[in-house]
Amino acid sequence: MPKIAPRRRRTTLLVWLILVLSAGASAQQAPAAPQPLPPPPQQQPQAVPGPTPPKPATLAEMVAEGSAVVRKGEGTSRSVRRMLDQARKQADIIRVTCLNDKLTQINANLKTAQARLGALREAVDPDRQAHEHTVLSVVGQKLQVLDREAQQCVGQGMYDTGETKVITEIEEDSLLPFEENPSSPPVLLPPSLPTIPPPATGDQ
Repeated sequence: MPKIAPRRRRTTLLVWLILVLSAGASAQQAPAAPQPLPPPPQQQPQAVPGPTPPKPATLAEMVAEGSAVVRKGEGTSRSVRRMLDQARKQADIIRVTCLNDKLTQINANLKTAQARLGALREAVDPDRQAHEHTVLSVVGQKLQVLDREAQQCVGQGMYDTGETKVITEIEEDSLLPFEENPSSPPVLLPPSLPTIPPPATGDQ
């Protein structure tokens, strides 16, 4: 059996050692498996700010608005009264009737507004103040409607059609015989009297 020379044996050993060391170094330098990333933190939805509620009116502001309603109602009453006086001077019965009705309603609503304004000034409870203020606003709107309706009252001139002329046409076919010749008067016969038989007697 041939013997391996010592130098060759050392060379083989050295090559084997290098291969072992290279394999160990490669195993140490192998990259580790990537770790999964943590899930992103969930963001809470941000609340959308709603509309800011209106600031409630103060008592002074409500009294000022109520006073304006009363003043405007008084002006409307004076204006409609002047129109009514003018319609009476013109003897326009139709316009007088319309304006008189509107003026009556305006004065009634004006008295209501004046009474509610006094109650508003004396009210202490906020709910009572808000109630009186609401009623005053409604009465003010009613007064505006009545003012517009009074301005639209029309007079009898809208209904005048001027002088009228009536023409009567008679067809000749519908005339009676004596109407064709009016100079000869018709002959009137006396009415025929019914004949009444004599009463029956007992003689046979």
